[in-house]
Amino acid sequence: MGARYCVGFSLCVALVGCGDQAVEDRTGGIDTLSNGTVVVRNPPPTADDSRVWLELISRIGSVDGEGPNVFGRISDVAISPAGDVFVLDGLASEIRSFDAEGGHLMTFGREGDGPGEFRGAYAMAFDSAARLWVVEEGARRYTVFDETGAVIRTLRRPIRWPVTRGVLRLTNDGSIFEHGWWADGPGAAIKMSVADEVLVNDTVPLPPWPPPGFPSRGPRPIGRRVPFSPLPVADVGPDGEVWVGSGDSFQLARIGARGDTSAIIVMDVEAPALSDTELQAARDTAALAESQNFIVDASLIPSVHPPFVAVVVAENGELWVRRPAPVTEASTHDRRTYLYDLFDPIGRYLGTVDIGTVDSPAPAISDSLFVGVKRDRLGIDYVEVYRIVRRRE
Repeated sequence: MGARYCVGFSLCVALVGCGDQAVEDRTGGIDTLSNGTVVVRNPPPTADDSRVWLELISRIGSVDGEGPNVFGRISDVAISPAGDVFVLDGLASEIRSFDAEGGHLMTFGREGDGPGEFRGAYAMAFDSAARLWVVEEGARRYTVFDETGAVIRTLRRPIRWPVTRGVLRLTNDGSIFEHGWWADGPGAAIKMSVADEVLVNDTVPLPPWPPPGFPSRGPRPIGRRVPFSPLPVADVGPDGEVWVGSGDSFQLARIGARGDTSAIIVMDVEAPALSDTELQAARDTAALAESQNFIVDASLIPSVHPPFVAVVVAENGELWVRRPAPVTEASTHDRRTYLYDLFDPIGRYLGTVDIGTVDSPAPAISDSLFVGVKRDRLGIDYVEVYRIVRRRE
């Protein structure tokens, strides 16, 4: 049996300092607290509640041979305003575009430091003028392409920081957001303006969340993360809104430039128990950590998964919250499916869909398309394109 995550506002207080009033109501509803924070409570989802589902349009990828649909390692995917699918192959240092049915349209880019070449490209996004921005960690720059794959301009990237995952977002006001987590837990969403150069405007602090860990016996203050312990999640929306969650309960907070909280989404969901396969893997990890001179407290290993493992804000402001997928002996990594709980921009539950895409890179989601990366048992990447179907009220 899985444990039930009962969402309480008091946990959000510790996370983002948004008040001192507890919210405990499983019937659903929207409240405004005395400090102006809007709390959207959603009851436990049921199959009949879902107003959204996915229909597979195309599968882009091939195990062998040659051609644009043979990928090395996909670093990111994006959807153009025209509804075409762009795939950044980090291993090949190329971007390839396809129509939604999987037809190849063009390929551009290659390894190098010149205009239109890539050095450590890892993320891309479209702006409101349908220009494609690509960020390169190695070259410390942004390269901007038009709809034909031609270089429009190259701009210096003014930041360099050790993130475990970086995300690029071009917001509706023309700003650039990059966000990620530092190696020790805390992170930030950095907002930059674009003119003749890229300049840092604001840094939105993401709530510190040091993950539970096994400390080292050595002189250096390092630790080893406890297997299956919660991790923080974050994403930036189209208007620059920053959504964060601690990972220890099903709640997400929308925070502003000063770290203030304007909205909270909560939902009561059942957390899946760790499978026997996962419990054994956790014990093996703990044993290895102990042999490497870490102080292991086995009681820190949880019995259930965290309520969610990722959040993706779609181009229309909807939130797609990804729940974990337990692994059993009969469910290998490439055969697992994940549940995504979908919320409207206000925070009201819209439905749940299941899909087997990987979590890195994150899917690209528009109002009508869901584009995710899958990885087969041989480690081969491919892309699946889904149509988002909405039930009419």
